[in-house]
Amino acid sequence: MEILIDAHCHFSVFPINQTMGYICNSVTESDWMPILDLAKQNKNIFPCIGIHPWHIDTRSENWDTKLCNLLNNFPNIMIGECGIDKTHPSFDDQIQIFARHIQIASQFNRPIHIHCIHAWNEMFNILKNIKNLPTIVLHGFGGSPETLMQFAKFTNVYFSFGPSILDLTRTKIQHALQIAPKNRILIESDAEIKDSQNILMTIFNQIIKYIEIDKTQIYNNAMGILKNGQITQNTNAVWG
Repeated sequence: MEILIDAHCHFSVFPINQTMGYICNSVTESDWMPILDLAKQNKNIFPCIGIHPWHIDTRSENWDTKLCNLLNNFPNIMIGECGIDKTHPSFDDQIQIFARHIQIASQFNRPIHIHCIHAWNEMFNILKNIKNLPTIVLHGFGGSPETLMQFAKFTNVYFSFGPSILDLTRTKIQHALQIAPKNRILIESDAEIKDSQNILMTIFNQIIKYIEIDKTQIYNNAMGILKNGQITQNTNAVWG
């Protein structure tokens, strides 16, 4: 199996490379329907809807009701991108909005794609108090080896490595990668779909300098999220 699945990319209306899969994340409510429409037209797009912590001020009053309604109507939707980020303002509000995302993910048993910057302790404390923790993708993982080991205690947490692994000065990420459970490693472009393939291959080629892992393992890891998280409509249609 030589297919790769980009574990975290963003919307663009561009020709889709049919030899790849794309987990396409929203950042605002206004992204939700365009991403869902794109997924309807392209069977290798796996949609995620949520509100990025940088954009919580753009949310509507009933954003969470809209999210729940869409999850009810579309069984192949995941949640994301959402999370907490201490480099941006309104951190208390971010925590409140993220807590609602994770509650909804638990309620619907959907995978959730999380942005976390300089807030690992707060994130861990939120997750450990969720009774039925859903499948979690820590997108663009940038934590230390110690942080990775802490989150690896949750058996359904995956670690997605992106462009930061290309920065040779960020040695803690390289060290974290080297101790990550291989069955929970993902790779991502964190780019628009149109730019995904080249970035993803560059990241894969960098990762195999640090650990022994092949494309089949990474593909199977991504499929574990999609299938175990009940994202069945597209996976059954495309990937078998």
